[in-house]
Amino acid sequence: MINVKWIFFSFIVFFSSSCFSKNLSVVLMYHQIAHLKNDMNTTPELFSEQMKYLHDNNYNVVSALSLVDAIKKREYLPPKSVIITFDDGWANQKVAMAILNKYNYPAMFALITEYQTFRNKTYLSRQDVAENEGGNFIFVNHSHTHFMKDFLVNPNSDVAISKKQMEQTTKEFIPIYVYPYGKKNHGLLEALKKNGYEAGFGVYSHPVDVKNSNIFNIDRYLMNDTVDLEKFKKIVEQTI
Repeated sequence: MINVKWIFFSFIVFFSSSCFSKNLSVVLMYHQIAHLKNDMNTTPELFSEQMKYLHDNNYNVVSALSLVDAIKKREYLPPKSVIITFDDGWANQKVAMAILNKYNYPAMFALITEYQTFRNKTYLSRQDVAENEGGNFIFVNHSHTHFMKDFLVNPNSDVAISKKQMEQTTKEFIPIYVYPYGKKNHGLLEALKKNGYEAGFGVYSHPVDVKNSNIFNIDRYLMNDTVDLEKFKKIVEQTI
C-alpha cells in the first residue's frame, strides 16, 4: 500500500532543497606574492600552503571564464568551486604562476596596461605575458592608469586605450574587466558594454551565487598575509 504521507513528505523535502539550495563559488583576489609588509601582500609560503589545501581537500579550481559562462547561462558550477585572480600585474606574481602550474590550476591576471610599457622589473612585461598566457592563465583589463580620474571620470577614453593595449599585449580580446579598487559608476559600465565587455569583477568579500549574481559586479575576497590557513579554510568552505 502506498504511504501517501511519506510521498508528500519526500516531495516537500525535494521541493525545498531545489528551491532554496544555493550553488556558491568563491573568487580569491591576490596582489603581490613576496616577502613584503603591506596589506596587499601574500608570502609565497602562505600562497603555496593555501593552494596545497585546495588540492588536498579536493576543491575544484575553475577558470574565471567558466564562472562568467555559468553566470551568463545561470548554470551551476561543480561543488567546492574556487576561482583564483590577481590584480595589478606585479612581476612577483610569476612566483604564484609556478605554484599554480604545480597543481595545474587556472588563474586570471588583471593588468594595468600602462605598466607594461614601463620596461622595469616591478611589473609583468609583455614578454612575461607572452611566455605565460595560454593554457591555464588568462590576462584581462584592469584599466590603463589605475587612477580614478581616468577610469571613472573619463571612462570612454580609458577603456578604449586599455582595450587596445590589452589586445596588443595578448593578441586576443577577453571581455572581462577588473575594477581598480572595486570602483565603478554608470559611465564606466556604459563604456565597458560599448567596447564589448561582458563581465566585471569587484572587491566585495562575498561568495558568488552563480544563479543570482550580477555579471558586472562579481564578488571577490581580498587575500593577504592576515588570511592565515584557518581563515582561508572558512572562506573556501562556503562553497560546500
